[in-house]
This record gives sequence, C-alpha cells and structure tokens, in this order.
Amino acid sequence: MRGFEAASLANKDYVADQYRRWKDDPSSVDEQWAIFFSGFDLAFDGNGDGAAHAFGNGAGAQAIIDEGEVQILGVYGLVQAYREHGHLMADLNPLEPAPVGHPDLDYDEFGFSQADLDTLVDPAPFERRGRLPLKDLIQCLRDTYCRTFAVEYSHIQKREQRHWLQDRMEPGCNSPGLSTDERGQVLQNLVVAEGLETFLATLKPDRPPR
Repeated sequence: MRGFEAASLANKDYVADQYRRWKDDPSSVDEQWAIFFSGFDLAFDGNGDGAAHAFGNGAGAQAIIDEGEVQILGVYGLVQAYREHGHLMADLNPLEPAPVGHPDLDYDEFGFSQADLDTLVDPAPFERRGRLPLKDLIQCLRDTYCRTFAVEYSHIQKREQRHWLQDRMEPGCNSPGLSTDERGQVLQNLVVAEGLETFLATLKPDRPPR
C-alpha cells in the first residue's frame, strides 16, 4: 500500500516508534496518528501483522509513490517530532552557546531537502491555519518549542490536556503578545507562587530520608 511506502521516507525509525507505542496503548499517541495506524492495520490482514512487519523492519515497498503523500507524512512526522523532542534544542543555559540543531529534528530525516524549504506545505497537524513555506513552518515550530524555555508535554496521558496546550501554544507560535504590564503581572504571580511554595515547605515536618 502506498501509505507505507511514503511512511518509509518520513523517518522510518520515528514512525516505527510511534506505531509500537500505538500498539501498546492507542491513547499514548496523537489522535491523528491513532487514526493513521488504525487504517493501515485494517488495510493489511485485519490483525496488524502485515503492518507490524512493515513498520518493525523499517522497510518500505519500492514502487513509485505520490510526492504529495510523502510531503503530508513528512510534515506530520516533523511536527510530532518537535512536539516530543523540541525541548532538546531549547536555549536553556545562558552560559553556553545556543544549540544549533538536533538529529531528531532535522528536516531531512522526514524526506525533505534544502530545495524543499520554499515549498508551500499544509502545516497539519500543527495548530495553524493556511499553507506556508516549509522553512516558515520550521521557524514556527522552533519558536514554539525551542526558545529560551522548554515545552515538554508528550508524557501527559490525557489527550484532552495535550490538545489544550497545543491549541494555546501553536497558533501564535508560543508568543502570546503580552504587554509590559501583563508580563510584570505574570512575573509577580510566579514570584508569589514560588514564595508560597517555599513557605509551605517550611511547615512540613522533617522526614527521615527513604
């Protein structure tokens, strides 16, 4: 089936890992990945053995594939990779140079080349409306997940909570556009919360180490 051939070009190891996670627990992957894998399981022998073999050994068929299909899967895998691993490229240490990249986030791992950077792509499943050049999508992904703070939430079990975060972070590339006064209020709230946590910690009785 052509979908598997396309998937084999969109970072075989990443797609295989997503598939194994889905087989263990369908709720552990994004809803659209779950739909994707469910459809392919049915397309094979009904119990997933053919799909498991295709994803497990990372081998795809060698027939000619549709370029648009590869692009869709490539964008899909790229977005999911930033959602899960973008924090690995965040600039968190002011004493060290900013990370310049990470192998799990390289666009060529998802079937793209430098020649594709100006190609218009559908950003789905990234929560942003309208087609845009691939390089702009990558910049939005970096702005959302790889700046001077880390965003890591793929471990959250409840899908609704993961989607709630995506809906609020991705459309504006994690730039809420707060005014100076609003930023000051956020900082004040953080200071108060940190101080309250420290105060509450002093009220807890000392406990022997476990």
